[in-house]
Amino acid sequence: DFGVAALPALPGETTPSASFSGTRAMFVSEYSDYPEEAAAFAEFLISPEMQQLRFNLTGAMPSINTTVSSKYMPGFLKQLDYAFPMPSIPAMGQFWEAMNNASKNIWDGADVQTELDACNNAILGK
Repeated sequence: DFGVAALPALPGETTPSASFSGTRAMFVSEYSDYPEEAAAFAEFLISPEMQQLRFNLTGAMPSINTTVSSKYMPGFLKQLDYAFPMPSIPAMGQFWEAMNNASKNIWDGADVQTELDACNNAILGK
């Protein structure tokens, strides 16, 4: 069993820690040979029915203000109040590589503080 909750506050803080938020998008082309069908498909994509289906298939949060059946959603929604959009810049690759290395090494038994310090140095380019 597991649950989902907002990240804890850092020492001396009262609000949950910040995190990244990300998005995925679906599009229809304005150059479609079938503009009416494309418009109908776009409308379907943002319908509550499709959002529930997408959630059931992928676990992705809805992209519209609708409720899906999940005991985990309240925790994700609370953290979303403290999330910032993930930048779409090449430097994010450096961030994720450092985080992945630290996570793997910690999982394999390495000292947590040593790995987090190395991660921080890698992210900052030290």
